[in-house]
Amino acid sequence: MLSEMLQSVTGLGGYTTAGMVIFFVTFIVLTVRALRVDKSFISYMSKMPIDSSDSDFRKENK
Repeated sequence: MLSEMLQSVTGLGGYTTAGMVIFFVTFIVLTVRALRVDKSFISYMSKMPIDSSDSDFRKENK
């Protein structure tokens, strides 16, 4: 299916292939990174906008 789609576009051969490769590599890298991120970091980042008791938050907003 992918090869048929790429062959149907004439005159763009290298650009379509490069674009698809860049897209899939980026997608795979971001997916792997999202799955391997530390769970405590996700918890910390999710509480940042809500938790006003954080000392860094109070220093920045005075």
